[in-house]
Amino acid sequence: MTTRPRDPDQVRLLEADEANLWHPFTRQKAYDPGRMIIAGDGCWVTDVDGRRILDAFAGLWSINLGYGRTDIVAAITAQLSVLPASSLFGQGHPLAAELAERLAQRAPGNLDRVFYSVQGSQAVDTSLKLARLYWRAKGRVGKTILVTRDRGYHGTSFGGISMQGMPALRLPFEPTLPDVRRIAAPFSYRCRHCRDACNLGCADELEGLVATEGADRIAALIAEPVLGSGGVIVPHPDYLPRLREICDANEILLIADEIMTGFGRTGRWFAIEHSGVVPDMLLVAKGLTAGYMPLAATIVTDDIYRAVTAQDVPGPEFASGNTWDAHPPACAAALAVLDVLEREDLVGRVAGLAERFAHEVRRVEEVGIVGDVRAIGLVAGIEFVRDRATREPFGPADGVAALFAEHCWQRRVIVRPLANGVVAIAPPFVIGDDELAFMGDSLVAAARATADDLAR
Repeated sequence: MTTRPRDPDQVRLLEADEANLWHPFTRQKAYDPGRMIIAGDGCWVTDVDGRRILDAFAGLWSINLGYGRTDIVAAITAQLSVLPASSLFGQGHPLAAELAERLAQRAPGNLDRVFYSVQGSQAVDTSLKLARLYWRAKGRVGKTILVTRDRGYHGTSFGGISMQGMPALRLPFEPTLPDVRRIAAPFSYRCRHCRDACNLGCADELEGLVATEGADRIAALIAEPVLGSGGVIVPHPDYLPRLREICDANEILLIADEIMTGFGRTGRWFAIEHSGVVPDMLLVAKGLTAGYMPLAATIVTDDIYRAVTAQDVPGPEFASGNTWDAHPPACAAALAVLDVLEREDLVGRVAGLAERFAHEVRRVEEVGIVGDVRAIGLVAGIEFVRDRATREPFGPADGVAALFAEHCWQRRVIVRPLANGVVAIAPPFVIGDDELAFMGDSLVAAARATADDLAR
């Protein structure tokens, strides 16, 4: 609904959007160019018509500190005037070293070597390449199989889509990488191993894969500690320790994809810390700069670093990298974000808000089409079903998640529709009590409107 007249420049840009811009992850035939966001402050964004909208998805799981942080902007601006760009190809710059030191100090266990990239998809590719290169460097050239999980999401690079656990995001681009295997997701609501009491059968599928493929062929398992785009799935507390046990017993590297969860989203600095497990590689991106600049990192153990760099080759031992790796202004943003997280104890704040946030989201359970609500920290998933008793899902053609998201938009709240009738919610860490209440009211009203639409 238009709330103020659009000026000529706005009209021109909306026309340019429609005529020239191809949006990612968007059904272009249904795209409304009028949904242009022009500003943001705190947890709110302002659209082209002047409406203030609560961003309950933090941009794309990333604007963790909210919009308009002048302290982060100042750090980026200052660095732009000193050194706007630099390459790590055989040289370095101070902020890259300082950030690597702080990431090594903050990461769990013995993860102390940092390889930068531009975005999460590239961090995933880096980890897959390192997994194979590590075993090759150790003379285990047959260990090439990469294991992923159903419903897993690992970006949209070619390596990432090869590891996709969601067929709709992988099948259009096949054939993808060879030597990829999939095991079950730790999804208790729709588990193929158990229904009411978890027996960790999903984790034990990795052991079954070892039995059929051979431990001498499996290089690594990549896993999100909390699955994001696959449905916001929080595993049983014993799940990750069981995976770590199987990986250790069979010399399989464990890669923790914390691109969505890293830097506080679940109430810990890293979601894997809830389980006490230390992975062999840790992938970070979105929360690293809180959305203010693009930057990602693959953080690995010293054992992996030393094995790879000990290779006797004429050129670089790891021939991988990008022009914008460790971009100085992006490193400045990341350092400023770490300062804010520590100074304002925002990770502790997320832990303190978790119960209230979950309560507000779970208010939608009063609506009959809501089958399950999953929440940890400040991230939640709402799963809609045809029948709550049988858990019969809606089909893709029903578009229930998109319909619910549309009703939320009309009520000035942004959420993210996912596949399988699930909607994700992940607001900035600075969200307040009044904003949480507004979010909860809007979610309930949107769920009721969605149910009414489906009943017609």
